[in-house]
Amino acid sequence: MFNPLRRVRKQDRERASTQGYSSEAKQAAREAERRKQQRRDEARRVPVWRKAAGGAAALALAALGFLGGGAAGAVVTAADRAQQAPITKTHALVSDTPNNPASADGYRTCSIEALSHKAEALEFHGYAVDTATGQVLVDDRGEQANAPASVMKLLTASAALATLGPDHRIPTRVYQGADPSEVVLVGGGDPTLSSLAPGIPSYYSGATAFLSDLAEQVKTARSKDPALKDVKISRILIDDSLFDGDWNENWHQDDRTNGYISPVTALQVNGDRKDPKVKHSPRSEKPSIAAGEAFAERLGVPVTEVKDGKPPEGATQLGEVLSEPVSALVGYMLRDSDNTLAESLARLTAIKRGTGNTFTAIHPAIKQSLKDLGLDVEDMTITDGSGLSGNTRLRPRLVVELLQVITSGIGHQQPILDALPANGGAGTLDKRMTNLPIGSIRAKTGTLNQVLGLAGYLHGDQGTEITFAYFVVGDPTSKTNQDALDAITAATYNCGEDLAGW
Repeated sequence: MFNPLRRVRKQDRERASTQGYSSEAKQAAREAERRKQQRRDEARRVPVWRKAAGGAAALALAALGFLGGGAAGAVVTAADRAQQAPITKTHALVSDTPNNPASADGYRTCSIEALSHKAEALEFHGYAVDTATGQVLVDDRGEQANAPASVMKLLTASAALATLGPDHRIPTRVYQGADPSEVVLVGGGDPTLSSLAPGIPSYYSGATAFLSDLAEQVKTARSKDPALKDVKISRILIDDSLFDGDWNENWHQDDRTNGYISPVTALQVNGDRKDPKVKHSPRSEKPSIAAGEAFAERLGVPVTEVKDGKPPEGATQLGEVLSEPVSALVGYMLRDSDNTLAESLARLTAIKRGTGNTFTAIHPAIKQSLKDLGLDVEDMTITDGSGLSGNTRLRPRLVVELLQVITSGIGHQQPILDALPANGGAGTLDKRMTNLPIGSIRAKTGTLNQVLGLAGYLHGDQGTEITFAYFVVGDPTSKTNQDALDAITAATYNCGEDLAGW
């Protein structure tokens, strides 16, 4: 009995391709084999997946940074337009011509349909293309929008990098208050601000902004001011007004108490984790107050004297600390699916784009960012930056088109490729698809009660690269459904260059 997921050996494939077909079909089959071999040779000369130096273990775990291939002809961002002429291509490296199994370019023999239509796969939504050519290999409800879960973070990361820039650092500042005994702590949207001492890592292990440094700067600045040097600080005012709206109506309170996200605020420390050193830790209801209290302790101010407030107009700045660059923040967000960082970056993107500072401002900001990259975004709906909301809707095709742009080198997108989880190796895929070569799947995961998603790139053993976005949609989802999604992805890997959309 024919198994559609079996990889046909080359000699079997050649023999099968010449039996029972016309001379034109036979010629097409031979031409397909020649072109496939040509693609394999080209892939060996220009590998898409970066090899890391140093030892077998390092190659297995550290050589997981995806190197974007040169997808010529992609579009530019708004920031790029000042320096180069705009390119009118509407999306990068996705062909509008579907795969034709009878053509020389499309002669393929392997299908994932037996798995994608199983009951465990619920309602499967999938889209996949040849990374190098853009040829559509799988289109199963690929134009039907579904909730993306944390796959949404790919869009948030892309928009933040294109809008804020990979080198942008988020400031946290302190100003002199109207009363000489007051100082005002002003949040700039950096959830990685650390309350720990320098040298003691929080979950954000590379954090560069510390409350202790900020406190020392304040003390030094006031000691140099004759009007303030002899005045004791007795009150801390906190200003978190940069963001408006701290909890999305579509989120569950369990996500906060279980440690998956904090209320969205421009001022918090350690992502508002109760235990600052672990990924998932319960969060509070008022992160800015907790940050103010931690700052008060470093200045010897009673925590009872932490109040809401703003600096007076023209206030003197007493100190400033800066986060890691956005390129590093995107790394935390994608590898471990950090929801708090996603919401902060989405708000900062909206503010920079001029669409506002609320949840509703995120949709037009990200939409415009992706439109600047040449993507068709008219029918998408975005309700948050993290994907926790079940009301966001994206087409799998749009996700694949974005992934194709990300590999093109346009719009400062390289940090996304560097940060994607890897099967059996890093991030949220570290324990999944371990039966495949480590790092052969680099993709963003997504998990909600109503959908499970996986979107990214796979690198086959014959040099085949495939860009894909797969979702299993149903309510509720379970580990069984995740296993089904992984099986479909593994089958795509095993089909490789023979993957066909039937």
